[in-house]
Formats: sequence, C-alpha cells, structure tokens
Amino acid sequence: MKNIFLLVAFALVLCKAGAQEKKTYHANGQLESVGNYSDDKPTGAWTYYYKNGGLQYSGSYLEGKLTGEWKFYYTNSQLLQIGSFANGKKTGEWKVYYLEGTLKETGHFLQGEKTGNWKLYTKKGVLNFIENYGNGKKEGKEKHFHPNGQIRYNGTFLGGKETGKWNIYGENGELEQVGLYANGKRIGQWKTYHKNGKLSSIGNYTKGVPTGEWKYYYDEGQLHYIGNFSSDLKIGEWKYYNKQGQLTSIENHVDEETMRKSIYNAETGQLNSVGNFIDYYKEGEWMNYHQNGTLSAIGNYSEDYRTGEWKLYHENGQIYQVHIYNEGMLMNITSCFDGNGNTLNLGTLINGNGTVKEYDINGTLLKQINYVNGRREL
Repeated sequence: MKNIFLLVAFALVLCKAGAQEKKTYHANGQLESVGNYSDDKPTGAWTYYYKNGGLQYSGSYLEGKLTGEWKFYYTNSQLLQIGSFANGKKTGEWKVYYLEGTLKETGHFLQGEKTGNWKLYTKKGVLNFIENYGNGKKEGKEKHFHPNGQIRYNGTFLGGKETGKWNIYGENGELEQVGLYANGKRIGQWKTYHKNGKLSSIGNYTKGVPTGEWKYYYDEGQLHYIGNFSSDLKIGEWKYYNKQGQLTSIENHVDEETMRKSIYNAETGQLNSVGNFIDYYKEGEWMNYHQNGTLSAIGNYSEDYRTGEWKLYHENGQIYQVHIYNEGMLMNITSCFDGNGNTLNLGTLINGNGTVKEYDINGTLLKQINYVNGRREL
C-alpha cells in the first residue's frame, strides 16, 4: 500500500504567508484531492477521491508527513482499512476489511512494521490465522485454522521463517503431517498420515527437498512402494507392491525424464513387460512375456503409442505374427504362423480396415476380429 500514500502531482501557486487550500482534479473533471499546503508541505486534513467521485482515502499531515488516523476506501466507498500514522509511519492498531464489509485482518504496527499478535479472518468471519510479528517479520507461534474452526497447522517462526516442529491437521482434527523446519525449509524426518491415523509415508528432507529412502503405505498399513530421492528427484530402483505384499512393478529412474519399468504378475512373480518411460510416456523398445518367461511381443512406442513393426511370439519361441502400427492403430499384419512355423491365414486387414484372425499355438482359430481405422470394433 506504499504507493497509495504518495502524493499526487500538484499544480501549486503558494501564497507567501500561512496555509492555503489547494485542489487537484482528474482528467474527467472530478475532484481528485483537497487540502492545505504550508511551507511547501501538505498540512492538516486532506481528502482524496476516485475518478468516479467516491472517497478514496482521508487523513492529516504534519510537516508533510502522514499523521493521526487515516481511512482508506474501496471504489464503492466501502471502508478498506483504518489506522494511524506517526511521523509518516504506520503505528498502533490497524484494521483491514473485505469489500463486503467484514473484518479481514487486525493487528498493530510499530514504526511502520507489523508487531505482536495479528489475526486474519475469512469473509464469513471465521478466524483463519493467528500470526505473531517482531520487527516486521513473523516471529514465534503461528496457527492456521480450517473454515470449520479446526486447527490446520501450528508451528513457530524465527526471523520470518518456519523453525522447529510443525504439526499439520485435517478438517476433522486428524494429524496429516509432522516434521521439522529450519530456516524456512523442511529438514530431517517427516511423516504423513491417512485419515484413519495409519502412517502414509515416512522419509527425510534436506534443505526443503526429499532425500534418501522414502516409504509409502496403504491405509491398512501395508507397504505400497519404496525408493530413494536425490535433490527432489526419484533415483535408482523403486519397488511397488499390492496390499497382499506381492511385487507388482519395479521402476529404475535413470534421470529426471527417463525411467525403465518392469511390470510383474503379482500372483506368480513372473515378469510381464519391460520398457522405458520418458516424461511419463512409453517410449522406445518394449518387451512383453508369456507366463513361462518366453518373449510374447517386442516393438516400439512413441509418446505412449505403439509404432512401426511389432513381433508376436508363441510360448515355444516361434514367431506368431508381425503387426504394423501407426500412432497406436493396427494398420497391417504381414505374416502369421502356428507353433511349428506353418503359415496361417492373415485375415483381410489392409490399412487399418478388415479382419484379424487369432490362433492358438496349434493353429486352431480362436476368434476373428473386425478393425475400422486401426481400432478393433467392440
């Protein structure tokens, strides 16, 4: 709000002795300000107006500096804030209001800096924050509340920055997070919790970023996934489990963008597929496997879509079919064999339209599927 206290340019013709009233006007002819000057300085009561004629702010000057009570208004003439100045600096109690007229915040200033206890409210009048200031910076205990009045977090500030132990709560009073701050950044061990009170995650921060091993849990307590961070980035191997404790996938994070993922059959532990993700999209070569461990398919992805040639195999390792994809759409099948290498009928698929025939390893027809524009008809 500093700019609001700057004097507008005045076209002054000063009298040689005593104070003289001066007025300035907006370009539309509306009165902009009115008050007195003495010795080239504003003095006494001054009033300022918006272009629409509404009151903008008013108060007094002493030797060119703001003094005493000042009031500031919204363009609709609703009170915005009220407080006092001494020697041009805010002092004592100040109150700020919402446009609707309800109290927004209240607290004290000392020589232009916030000091002591400050309270902030929602538009509905519910207490939102309790803050403490020293020398214009947050200092000591702070509390933040949910709209229902339940405490959202409490903690301590030192020199305007979070420090010490902080607790963060949900709307129903349940603990959501707990950990330490130093110099405004998270440090050491932090824990998060599910709404039922069960541990959700546990790990460490260094200078505000997660680092080292982190563990994440289901709301019933079972381990969900585990891995390491470095400078806020996942690194190395991350393992994921279902609620029965069975391994479902392993991610190997190469760098910020690239991850190689292995997906497993949770029941058997057999590898189902493996390939790379770049920026969360499947990219490059992917391989799928039968439950006996032999290769079932190999081909490439581009931005999460199958592309180019894909080779499919029977469980005995014999090639089954060769598919051609374009942006995820099956366009053609160039060959088809049974488990002994005998040629089978391809179907009628051409440029994404026609039929595709599926066989078992013995060459027995299992089904015939219609494709339109590269997509199977449901």
